[in-house]
Amino acid sequence: MAILWADPNGFHTIKPWMPVSESIDLFLKKCHKNGVDRIIAGHASPELVESAKKLDIEVDSYVALNYHGEYSSAYNWSLNYALPNVESKDARNIIDNHRPIYDYTPPELKITDFASDNPQLWSMSSLDSKELKPGERLTLSFANSIVREHEIAKYSDMYQESKPNGLQVEFVLGNEDQNGFSLSGYQNDMINLFEKETGRSIKDVKNDDMEWVQFRANQTTLFLKDLRKAIDSSIRISATVIYREETGYLKVGQDWEKWVLDGLVDELYIWFRTTNKLEEVSDGVNNFVRKVNGICPVIAEFSCYHPGSFQNREEILKASSVAKSKGANAVGVYKAQSVEQLNLWSVLDEM
Repeated sequence: MAILWADPNGFHTIKPWMPVSESIDLFLKKCHKNGVDRIIAGHASPELVESAKKLDIEVDSYVALNYHGEYSSAYNWSLNYALPNVESKDARNIIDNHRPIYDYTPPELKITDFASDNPQLWSMSSLDSKELKPGERLTLSFANSIVREHEIAKYSDMYQESKPNGLQVEFVLGNEDQNGFSLSGYQNDMINLFEKETGRSIKDVKNDDMEWVQFRANQTTLFLKDLRKAIDSSIRISATVIYREETGYLKVGQDWEKWVLDGLVDELYIWFRTTNKLEEVSDGVNNFVRKVNGICPVIAEFSCYHPGSFQNREEILKASSVAKSKGANAVGVYKAQSVEQLNLWSVLDEM
């Protein structure tokens, strides 16, 4: 099975001058021609889902879990000055051989309306945190049922909007300390619940205390239990997590072994997002396959979009071969814009 990640209407975001219907048609023709069996689209549009069905291509819809903004800087880079037109082959050659130079802008707070209206639900990075610091991302407290219900509604509404084959929960990067432990959970509802259940004062607990680490991870697992109950059992639910060292997932609240054992996800994806190291593919897939032990499919997701990722045919095919040799049930590429601009369509069929 070949899987491709995309935007709501395929790659309409890089061909905005085209009518949506034409963009979807062009995208799906390329998918069909090059052996794509499943598209995983961010908030997949009804038009994409219906058109894909006619070609026997499955569509799952995804959204990042519990991501409500960040206090960050924008980095504009010198691509903005590319001549000739950035869509042309000549421009592609220039870009490929150009070392990008960035321009820094002061940090700016950008958060969702829901987060803005509910600051009491913000997940804090330390006991003395009262607001988001520059460089931090904003998540909300899964210890609060209001937050869990809000996140469930995002997935439920996404399904009702387009009736895709499945839903994917995307776990993105959060705030971490220097040892890779999540910096989150230091808000009253989480602290009160922890102290009630353990009898310990949070003031005596370090961020890397494994009881505190596991407790925070349990809140994410609780969300997934609520999500599984809320979504019809016939609808596929998958989770994708970014590759880490074997002991790194629980540190950031991703107790995926528990998710699999409890039947909360139907498929588990391991996302090689900012790496092109084959040894990491080998170790990462082997770890997942060994621990999942056949309970659900394990799928390797290779980015050719992010800095440091796989960006040529040989790299992707080697990574795909390694992943499958270690037991991956399928492989896929993130995402359509990169496949189009780097001319990697044939790789999907070869994978």
